[in-house]
Amino acid sequence: MIEKMDKGNKPIDILSERDWELIKLLILNPRLTNSQISKILGVSKQAISKRRRKLEREGFIRKYIFLSPAVCVDLIKYFRIVTKESSYEVINEMLKFMSFNWRIILAWLSSENVIEGIVMIKDSESFRNVLCDEFPYIEKIDMKGVKLFKFLNEYIEIMEKSEEIFNKIVREEIEKIIKRRSVYAILLSINREKNIVNLLILREKRFHPYNDVITHSKVIKGVSIRIHYATYELLMQYIRSKYGRLYLKNFQLAYVRSSRNERRIRRLLKYT
Repeated sequence: MIEKMDKGNKPIDILSERDWELIKLLILNPRLTNSQISKILGVSKQAISKRRRKLEREGFIRKYIFLSPAVCVDLIKYFRIVTKESSYEVINEMLKFMSFNWRIILAWLSSENVIEGIVMIKDSESFRNVLCDEFPYIEKIDMKGVKLFKFLNEYIEIMEKSEEIFNKIVREEIEKIIKRRSVYAILLSINREKNIVNLLILREKRFHPYNDVITHSKVIKGVSIRIHYATYELLMQYIRSKYGRLYLKNFQLAYVRSSRNERRIRRLLKYT
């Protein structure tokens, strides 16, 4: 049995053997669903859900968000900040500010006035500008992208794909998606230099009860595929904004189910 102790070393809760089995499974694979765990442990899904919530409330486990390595390759940056002062209070204040405003994965002091670390951020320039405006004692900030070879047991294959292999991967993914009844159009954007494919999937409103685009990413044989689910109405909203028009500029119509929808979508894309 595993005992959780308070500051006075008194047991405030006791983990059962079943609790411990559940925790060990989540340590091995945090993405296991309640249904998968119930099959492994031979108990009902409702019992696993109840036990999992109890362990979360008591602080033994916590929920987390898994970000696909396909996304991380673009977002993760190394930073090195040199300050004019070497005060602990100054450094601590800056670290608190950074942790509050950005997702700082790791940070460390390499000397008395140098902070290094890893941050998850899209725009490096805004990171520099905001910090320099907020802390005038910063001397300089260096940043560069980080290449990931392994992340949470998932491999990212860093190698260039031939045009034939690349096109085959894209074609097979599109063919798989268009079999779904909810899909009536697919817009495609390709970045061959970075091996990145963006697929904008248009669905009927009844299949997409959300007020925004839903995105998920995956890596297939070293090609990063980002799939964005939206509706025609959301596409119109994108077209109305400057950012949306710039984003959609590189998209082309790859599939459409009817000539009526094709005319509507092509009419919108003319504004990009």
